[in-house]
Amino acid sequence: MALSALQLAPVFAFPAKSVGAAKRGILDDSHFVVGLNRRTFDLQIREDKDKKEKEKKKDEIEIVGAFGTPVPLVGGKKKQDTAFKSTVGKFEVEFSAETARTLTVTENKTPGTPPKGFKLLEPSSFKVSFAEGGDKLTFGGIDYIFDPASLKGVDLSKSQVAKLDATTKAFIIDAKLGELEFEADENEVAFKKVKDLTGEWAVVIPDGTATPPANNGTAGGAAGGEKKKEKEKDDKAGQVEVAAVFGTANLVAPNAFTNLNFPKNAAGSLEVELNGTSANQVVVAPIMATLPPPAGHMYVDPLTFSRSPPAAGDTNKLDYIFTEGIKAAIDPSKGLPGKLDTATNTWVITGLGEFEFEQDENEWSLKVADVNGVWALFVPQAAVKAVV
Repeated sequence: MALSALQLAPVFAFPAKSVGAAKRGILDDSHFVVGLNRRTFDLQIREDKDKKEKEKKKDEIEIVGAFGTPVPLVGGKKKQDTAFKSTVGKFEVEFSAETARTLTVTENKTPGTPPKGFKLLEPSSFKVSFAEGGDKLTFGGIDYIFDPASLKGVDLSKSQVAKLDATTKAFIIDAKLGELEFEADENEVAFKKVKDLTGEWAVVIPDGTATPPANNGTAGGAAGGEKKKEKEKDDKAGQVEVAAVFGTANLVAPNAFTNLNFPKNAAGSLEVELNGTSANQVVVAPIMATLPPPAGHMYVDPLTFSRSPPAAGDTNKLDYIFTEGIKAAIDPSKGLPGKLDTATNTWVITGLGEFEFEQDENEWSLKVADVNGVWALFVPQAAVKAVV
C-alpha cells in the first residue's frame, strides 16, 4: 500500500511521534494549523519555546561568576552556564564533562589584534582556564549575551567569536574551533561544540572592510568521504549559523554567508543559505497543501518563502534535511523541489536551478537565482515504499 498525497502533505504542519507515524501520516494530539491565523501561530511558537526552555533548564545550572575568582563545576550530565558581567553584555562559558573542574575567567582590558577586517565589539577579551584542563568535554560553548541598550544601531547578527593565536598574538576566526549561531531573540552569539575551552576569547564585528576568512582545510591526503567532509568544513569557515523562526522576519547581514536553520518537523528541516551584498530579511511561512502535486508525484513538505529581491551575484540556496522516517518511507534519491507557477497555478519541477542530492547528509539542495515564491518538496509515487 503506497502513501497518498494527503498522508504525506500534513507532515509539515503536524509533528509525528515515531517513524511509523511519519510513514502513516498519523497526527498526534499536539498538532496545530500554521499559516492560517498569525496570532494562533505566534502563540503556539511561544508556548512550544517556553516548554522547550523549561525542559532544557532541568539539566542546566546557571552560575553568576566573577572575574578572577575560581568557580567549582561539577562532573556528570549537568550543563553549567557561568556568566560574567562585562562592559556591553555578559561573557558566558558553557560546560559539561564527566569530571569536575575548576573554572577561572579573567578579563583582559588590553586585548590583542582582532582579525583583519574586524574590530572588537566588546573592548575586553576573556581568558578561560581550567585547573584540570578545558578539553575532554561532553559539551563546551563560548557565548556572549549583548546589552542592546549599550549597542544601539549595531547589527549584532554580524558578530563573531574569535580566539587568540598565542604565536601571532592576534585573534582568529576559524570554523574548526566550533559552530557559530546567532540567537536574535536572546541577543546572543553562541559558539557551540568547542572541543577545548581553554584560551583567550573575544567578540568581534566587521569594520566595513571584512572579507570571508580564508579556508584552512587539510583535505590533502584524505580520500572519498573524508575528503568531502574536510571540504564541507572548509566551506563552512566564516559562515553564520542562525536558529531561524517561522512566520517572522529573519535578518541577514550583508556580506555574511548566513545559514538560516528552521525548526524540524516529522518530515525534516529547511535551511535557507544566503550571501548577498545588502542586508535582507527572510520570512518563511509553512502552509497546508491545497493544489494537486505534479502528475505522478506526492508532497513531502509544502513551504512558502519571501525575501527582498536579490542582487546580481547573491548566493541563494534551499536545503532540506529529511528525517529517518521519510527516508524509510521513500527512495530519497528521487526527491525533488517544486516551485509554484502563479500564472497557471501549477507546480514546476524542472529548470529551477542547480539541484544536488547528498545521500550521506540526508539532504536535498537547490541553488537558485531567487528564493522568493512558493516551494514544495515532492517525490514520485513510484519512489514511495509500501507500508509494512
